[in-house]
Amino acid sequence: MFPNDAPTYSIIEQINVMPVHGGPMGLAAALKLLEGRLAPAKPSQIEGWLAELSTLVITRRQDGFSADLTLGVWTERLSQYPADVVRHTLRQWPDIGARVSSLKTSAKYWPAWADISPLLENHSQWRKAAYAILQSETLS
Repeated sequence: MFPNDAPTYSIIEQINVMPVHGGPMGLAAALKLLEGRLAPAKPSQIEGWLAELSTLVITRRQDGFSADLTLGVWTERLSQYPADVVRHTLRQWPDIGARVSSLKTSAKYWPAWADISPLLENHSQWRKAAYAILQSETLS
């Protein structure tokens, strides 16, 4: 079912929507559910996950200004993704290198954004697409 060289993820997604009398209440409920599943983490949560990651991988030595800048940039970018996807991706990073052969760097090092962003997109793209479809249904 899955290609041998493709990663498998532990995030399982399923949404069952039972429309109330086939009307807009079903769509509204589905939209509300997806809005919750698309919600980003609080900055303090993201910072905590980044701090946890920094203890598990090799990082560059940085002065205080550079460390603050790095934390701010990563927190801002990660806040564009659902909270559970960010948490899962960051927590899995130290172990992911053995499963994802297309990575540009080794997972024993602090990741490059180019390595993390495709993982985040893979985990969240269906939610964004489903939300856009349901939103367009409510407008028609």
